[in-house]
Parts: sequence; C-alpha cells; structure tokens
Amino acid sequence: MSNLVEEQQEASSSEEEKKKDFIEKFSEEREKWSSDVVNIGKRFREVEKLEEVQVDLYSKRQQAIEYQYKLISIHTKIKKALTVKWAKAYDDIAKNEDVRYSDKERMKIADNAVSEMKYRSEVVYSQIEFFRETIKGIDSMLFGVKHRIEIENFKIGVK
Repeated sequence: MSNLVEEQQEASSSEEEKKKDFIEKFSEEREKWSSDVVNIGKRFREVEKLEEVQVDLYSKRQQAIEYQYKLISIHTKIKKALTVKWAKAYDDIAKNEDVRYSDKERMKIADNAVSEMKYRSEVVYSQIEFFRETIKGIDSMLFGVKHRIEIENFKIGVK
C-alpha cells in the first residue's frame, strides 16, 4: 500500500493544477454559452430581426449538440479508463502488497486510486447535462419564435 500512496501523493500536486484548469475551462464555457443564449433571447423584442434570431438559435443549437457529443465521447473514454484503472489497482493490491486485505478494504483502496479520474468523469458529465439543458432552452426559444410572430400579427390585426 505504501507504494500506491506515495505515487498518489506525488501525482496529486500536478493533478490539482490540472483539475483547476479543467474546472475553470468548463466554468468559462458555461458563462459564455449562458451569455450568448441570453443575448439572443433579448433580441426577441425586435420583431423585424426575428429571422436573424431564428438563424442564430439554430446555429447555436447545432454547435451545442456537436459539443455535447464530443463531451459524451470524452466521458465514455474516461469511464472506460476508470474501469480499467480500478481493476488494475484492485488486482495490484492483492499481488504487490505484503499485507493481506479484505475485499472491502481492497475496494476502498482501489476507489481511492481512481478518485481523481472519477472526479473528472463527474465534471464532464455535469458539463454534458449543462449542454443538454441549454439545448432544451434553445428549443423552447425556437418554438417561441412562431408564437412571437403570431402575437405581433394579432396586435396589428393580421391573421
């Protein structure tokens, strides 16, 4: 167990920096996407520009979908690597240590060995969920364009 703990401690300082960059990047992306969608939503007030709004919404929706699929691909790779690393850590505990551990203890040690990877997986999944909800919001806005036009037509007396 001492070898595994030492390796984890050495890697933890560089992992903390990577984790921070990872989180900051996703946070910045969320802020940018939220801001972009809100700005498009504000343009709903100008009926004359609803065509542009609709085009921008479709464009943003497509970008969000493509990025979401990229994130899903990354998440799948992380989950696969996590499973492999966990299994290896679990097996190494039994083979490379002089101390005999119970299955429960081995599982805890293996979980600890992959905790950083598990955290990354959860962060990526959270980003996937953000984009899933963003796409839903954009879809609602696209549905609202038609109703916005109908309201304006009703106001001016055109059916």
